[in-house]
Order: sequence, then structure tokens, then C-alpha cells
Amino acid sequence: MISEIYASLRDNFKKRATNPFLGTFTIVYLIHNWELFYSLLYFDSNLNLHQRLEYIRLYFIYNNFIGNLLLCVLYTLITVIGTYFLLTLGRAAADIYEFGIVPRIKKYIDRGQVVTRELFKKVSAERDELQKMYDSEHEENFKLRDKIKKQESELDEMYQRQFEMTNNSTDEAVDSKIVPNNPNDDLDLLYDEIVKKKLIKSFEEMVDDTFKRSRLEMVELYKPPKDFFIKHDLFITKPMVGGFYSLEITPKGKRLQMKILSSEHRKELINSLENNK
Repeated sequence: MISEIYASLRDNFKKRATNPFLGTFTIVYLIHNWELFYSLLYFDSNLNLHQRLEYIRLYFIYNNFIGNLLLCVLYTLITVIGTYFLLTLGRAAADIYEFGIVPRIKKYIDRGQVVTRELFKKVSAERDELQKMYDSEHEENFKLRDKIKKQESELDEMYQRQFEMTNNSTDEAVDSKIVPNNPNDDLDLLYDEIVKKKLIKSFEEMVDDTFKRSRLEMVELYKPPKDFFIKHDLFITKPMVGGFYSLEITPKGKRLQMKILSSEHRKELINSLENNK
């Protein structure tokens, strides 16, 4: 508690003491009333407390307290104003010496380190102009780089298109010399193989199953000859409910069916002609 009070008083005293007016007023008041403060410190030992207080009252009677206070305030203002005026003169003298006299002396002593203000402004203006020119050229350089990159990209795309067109024309020329395979040749080979294996009847039964939409188990689908027909893409399977599958004939299977029907019809015609003979 005592330390806090002491710290508060100390901070308050520092704040008041650092105030230029209050500090100056205190010093002026002590100097102007030095007799009073000197008497307070060195009273005659024969004087008692009542006599000492009477001395202080008589002092302020002969020296009016309000008038004395106002006079000290006036002295304080004059002192503060005079102090700041002298500080200003001192600063002006220091600046004149630092920026006026010293450069002139150095101008004659070392011409390489000191320049005049006019020359400095001229060089600064030239530097700013050169900086603007550099920035403008730098910006134009970036624009030219972007333009060159864009043109290079367009040129690469043009070369790529030309290369693709050349390859396509070459491929077309090569393809024009190649005779495409006839899908009927593969169908004829498959038909011959079915006839050789005697699977015509089995094929027709599977065709009937597709129309009947019979439900077949997976085990039945991959038993011969069903697996042979599914393997050669003559039929496809579709899952149904309950783990069963249905068969559907493919376009290839339909072509094979038409071929079988046409072959059987041709045989019937031949047989009928032979019987008529």
C-alpha cells in the first residue's frame, strides 16, 4: 500500500517537474522569495513556534501574496518564452552552420563529395526521366515477349495441323490400297464350322429358346454347344430374377440364321427338282 502511494507521488512529481511552465515557476518562486525560504530553514533558536508563524504572516503582509504570485507567473512566462526563443536561435544557428557553412567549406575543400542544390535538382530530374524511359521500355519489352510467345504458339499449332493433315493423307492413301475384309467371309467360315460339327439343329433350338424366352441357369449356358454359340457372339445373355438368364440372338446370329434358312431352302429346291425328274 505504502509502495503504491510512493510510486504514485513519484510519477506525479515527475510529470509536474517535466512540465516546462511548472518547473520554471517553481524555480522563479523560490528565487523571488528566497528570504522566506531561507528564514524557514535557519530560524533563530530563540524564536518559538508562535513567533515563527507570526514572521511568515508579516512577510506576506508586506509582500502581497496575490501580487507576488502574479509577478512570479509573469517572470515564468518571460523566462519560458525567452528560453524557447534562445533554443530556436540555437537551432537556427546549428542549421545554418550544418547546411550553409559546412557545405560551402566542403565545396572548396572536396569538390567530389559536395554538390550544389541546383545541380542536385537537375541530376534528380534527369534520373527520374531516365527511370520513366526505362519503365516504358521494360513494359514494351514484356509486351513484345508476350506477342512473340503467342506467335510461336500459333506457329506450333499450324505445324501440328499440317503434320496431322500429312499423316491423314498418307493413312488414307495406304488404306485405299488395302481391300477391306468382307464380314460374310467370317460368317461363311463359321457356318462351315457349325456344319462340320453338326450343330445346325442345336443352333435352331437355341433360336427357339430366344423366342420362348426360357429361363436358363448359368450351368446350362456354358454347356456345349451353347458355350460355342455364345463364344462366337451369336447369342448374348441377360440376367433375370432368381439367378436365371435369358438368351437373345445377336445381329450376327440373325445373319447366320438367314444363311442356314437360305441353305435349307436351296436344298429343298434341289431335292424337289430331282424328284420331278
